[in-house]
Amino acid sequence: MASTLKQQLAALQPAPNAKKLKSGKPSLLFDFRTAADVDLQAIYELGSAGFEELVLLEPRYAPLREPLFSRVAASVSRDQQPPEVVARLDAAIDEFCCLLTQHFLLPAAFKALEFLIRRFKANEHNIDSLMLAALPYHGTNEFVRLLQV
Repeated sequence: MASTLKQQLAALQPAPNAKKLKSGKPSLLFDFRTAADVDLQAIYELGSAGFEELVLLEPRYAPLREPLFSRVAASVSRDQQPPEVVARLDAAIDEFCCLLTQHFLLPAAFKALEFLIRRFKANEHNIDSLMLAALPYHGTNEFVRLLQV
């Protein structure tokens, strides 16, 4: 009986050359392993700088500073917020992505998106908005990168 159990356990073990699960974080700017080493404060600084560049190009971004790119927003954990706060956050991200359609290929856009993905998990909760922002650029490497995230 012990040998049968041993055989069953051996059959469940992964092959020695099987790929191990990837450990890292989703990122537009970094590979998944490097992204895991970049702390949230650095991502905030990068995203905030990208956002300010976008505001200079298009003043309609400015009202989104408070809900998305302020220091208070940077400390908010989406998972611990009540549904009405999450709904307002989603609305702000949707509006940001709508405006971003015109500027999607700019490095500033990717910096801002990097923060939204890392802090608010936009790549999980706002997929439709991200895809609408990027869809006009479906033939670019940037679009492919967003799909990978």
